[in-house]
Amino acid sequence: DGTTLAHLLLRREPLAPRTVYWAYGDRMAAREGAWKLLIGERDSPGEPGGRIAAQLFNLATDPGEARDLAHLEKPRRTALHEALQRWRETVS
Repeated sequence: DGTTLAHLLLRREPLAPRTVYWAYGDRMAAREGAWKLLIGERDSPGEPGGRIAAQLFNLATDPGEARDLAHLEKPRRTALHEALQRWRETVS
C-alpha cells in the first residue's frame, strides 16, 4: 500500500503518478491527479438510512472543494469509485 520516497529524497526525482486511497470509518476517498472522490457523507446528515453521497472535485480549479462535479463527470466518478472499491477489498 505504501511507496518508497528514496528517489524523491535522495535523487530529487519526482514520484510516479499514482492514485492515493484512504478510509476512515465508513468514509473513503481517492485522489488521482487533480481529481478527488469522497464517499460517505450522507445526503441527509443525522437521518438513518440516508443515501451515501459520492462527491467529485477538481482540486486544480476548486481547492476548497466547493463545487461537486459528480453529476457532470459521471464516467470519471464511476471509474474512481470502482477503483476505490477494489482498493477497499484489498485492505479490509
